[in-house]
Amino acid sequence: MTRLDERVWALPASEADGSVRNAPEWMAMVEEKQSTQEGLKICSQLSAQIEQLKSASKEHPQFLRQPSAHKFIRSGLGIAKGSIQSLVSQRQTHENDSDKRMESVRSTVPLSEHEATQLAQLQETKESLRQRMSDPSFNEPIMGDSETVDTTAATDS
Repeated sequence: MTRLDERVWALPASEADGSVRNAPEWMAMVEEKQSTQEGLKICSQLSAQIEQLKSASKEHPQFLRQPSAHKFIRSGLGIAKGSIQSLVSQRQTHENDSDKRMESVRSTVPLSEHEATQLAQLQETKESLRQRMSDPSFNEPIMGDSETVDTTAATDS
């Protein structure tokens, strides 16, 4: 995020009066925004994969009250999903900051048709990802609040 901020604020004042569309700094901001959105897309896909794994595996009744591989896996998936959600939050903050910086540059100089198209596509991608991440299953915990895994009682038999 600081890298993008530095690039935006490093734009010379003379470029604000001229064309920014060919400036390497502008292209770097567009690439950074695309990278951020790609990261959000990957997080969304990973979260969906975790949900798929969660719903595909069922605990055998005999293991409901004792440690089992199923519980260990669900616990690990829960931890992974928590990390993904944290990353999503960081990426969304970064994306919002990027949007603000790009808007400040864009408001000083009109964009070419190609640049406007690029930004429109990025906005569509962002909205699509935001909708996926607002799906209730994305934020649903992997393990129920009442489920706990006692890893101390596990034995290698």
